[in-house]
Amino acid sequence: MKKRTGLGLALFFALGVLALTWTSFRANVGSQPGMPHRWDGLTLTHQVTGQEALQDVARLHGQGLALKDASIGHYSGPSGKGQVWIGKAGSPQEAADLLQRMTRAINQGTSPFAPPQLTRVEGQEVYSTQGQGASHYYYLRGDRVLWVQIESGDPQALLGEALKVF
Repeated sequence: MKKRTGLGLALFFALGVLALTWTSFRANVGSQPGMPHRWDGLTLTHQVTGQEALQDVARLHGQGLALKDASIGHYSGPSGKGQVWIGKAGSPQEAADLLQRMTRAINQGTSPFAPPQLTRVEGQEVYSTQGQGASHYYYLRGDRVLWVQIESGDPQALLGEALKVF
């Protein structure tokens, strides 16, 4: 009888570990704040957050960005493919300053992007540019700067949905 109790406890423990692992996995794929699991028919396939995301942003832009946090989401599905980069600044003003610095840097002509065009989409000011085989859009949301890269699919539809979910 003692062996049976030991086996039962081991099985109970193993199921508990599996449940916690699954819960942790689900929490890391799609439920981070600002990074939804779905984006207009696309599914979050990979997500980078926290220090790792901050390092990725610094690798692309240099060390001069004063971000408090960052998230990067990679999405794909039958209707397209894209990435979303979210940088959290210390305040809405710092985010606005970062957005203007990005725009000035792109306009200098030394980046792989075309000069950005400012438009208004669904009431939101959005900069749009082209480069590296994709459509790119960036905009502010409070203390966050968002960069949406659409590699395939309908850019306007994906942008419209991005403005709703990010």
